[in-house]
Amino acid sequence: TMVERLADDHARARALAEAVAERWPDAGCDPKEVETNVVLFRHPDPASLLAGLADEGVRAVTLGPETVRFVTHLDVDDAGVRRAVEAIRRAP
Repeated sequence: TMVERLADDHARARALAEAVAERWPDAGCDPKEVETNVVLFRHPDPASLLAGLADEGVRAVTLGPETVRFVTHLDVDDAGVRRAVEAIRRAP
C-alpha cells in the first residue's frame, strides 16, 4: 500500500541530497544520482556531524568510517525534510 507514496520519499531524499551537495561539495553526493529514498555521502567526522544533527532532532547513521546515510520514509514529512535541510546547513 505504500508504493504510491514512494515518489514522495524519493523527492524528499533529493532535497536532502541537494542540501548535502551545497554544504559539502566534495562529499560525493550528486543529487542527480539520488533515485531512491537513500542519500549517502562522505564526511570527515561523522560522529560530530551525527551529534550536531541529533541536537536538532535529525537522525542519520554511519555506514563506514566516513560514510553517512539519510533515509526518507513514511515518518519523514516535508516539515521534517525542511528541518533536516536547515540542520545540514548549520552542521559541522
